[in-house]
Amino acid sequence: MRAVGLLCILAASLGIAAQAGAPAKSSPAAPAQVPSGATKVDANTWTWRDANGTEWTFRQTPFGVSRYRTQDVNRPVPAPQKPDTKVTDLGGAWRFERQTPFGPQIWVKQKTAELNADEKALVNAAPAPVEPQGK
Repeated sequence: MRAVGLLCILAASLGIAAQAGAPAKSSPAAPAQVPSGATKVDANTWTWRDANGTEWTFRQTPFGVSRYRTQDVNRPVPAPQKPDTKVTDLGGAWRFERQTPFGPQIWVKQKTAELNADEKALVNAAPAPVEPQGK
């Protein structure tokens, strides 16, 4: 029993000695700091241009200051394409028809019902019905 205890103490002391001689681990990268020449955009945002001409944005977050290139963030997002929708005036209601990958989607809204913004735009863009010419 004493031999096992002595062996454990010896192994632990050798492990500590090996760790003491091991090179120290490098410290993590320093957190981003707002440069002194940065322009304040709002309460938590600054912009700064480095010597290479790259524009950086610094933002104060609850976890510290984050830094990112402005050109990577302010890319225009293409507007989603709406499928073609046909609108038919049924007299007291509007009939909407749209082609989808699963077949036509058809819905009817009464003219007295509240239309959403997309439906209002479709109704306003719909061509006026042609009046039949009488004899």
